[in-house]
Amino acid sequence: MCAKVPRDWQKTWQPRFRRHLQAFRDARALVMADNERAVVPDLESYIPLRQESSCAKILIDLIEYGVGVHIPEDVYAHPVLRQLRKNACDIMAWSLVRPSPSFPSLPSSLKFSPLTARRAQDIASVARQQATRDKHNLVLVLMAERRLTLQSAVTAAGALVKKTIGAFLENERLLLDSAQLHAFGPCVDADVRRYVRGMRDCVVGLTYWLYETDRFFGDAGDEVRDLGWVFLPPRSA
Repeated sequence: MCAKVPRDWQKTWQPRFRRHLQAFRDARALVMADNERAVVPDLESYIPLRQESSCAKILIDLIEYGVGVHIPEDVYAHPVLRQLRKNACDIMAWSLVRPSPSFPSLPSSLKFSPLTARRAQDIASVARQQATRDKHNLVLVLMAERRLTLQSAVTAAGALVKKTIGAFLENERLLLDSAQLHAFGPCVDADVRRYVRGMRDCVVGLTYWLYETDRFFGDAGDEVRDLGWVFLPPRSA
């Protein structure tokens, strides 16, 4: 794939993509090592590691490739855009948000509301991970660090998701209203807007995938989406 990118991307997008790909591999190796030792990470170290191990950064890189926009390096490094990517990574690593018609500026088939954030990818995967030895999960991290019950940890994780969605929306507003962004010119401005829209679409697309795949809820995805109940399997020995 890297061989097919336009020539002017080879000094910007391609090294970034390779860097994130290597970071993903390194993070997965750390996760496997922790799981072998039954180590539950603390929240402070878990969050940046999860951004890498979830593959979210690679997915965001592929927005440029898939949509056909090019974000120049000086624009990519814009502090608000950088924070917006971090928000999107955390939401995709954690978030499972219910569809709602109140999320602005998305087509009717791809909408969600920050007020309805109730679950997370990590929360969704508790049903699978509780029956395995995978300790790298936001809910399990909160249980260990804050000495919470499972239900209290799910509630705390949902609050983090909701807070992060709110931060995403605020940073998006700041970025798109930024005079500095407009100063880059109308072409770059248009590409950044498509890039940000791509991040939104990735988050919402992940929501639908979590319910439709049998990875987390088996054949019960529709019931979980409608009712919000998840029945956990017994813990493994």
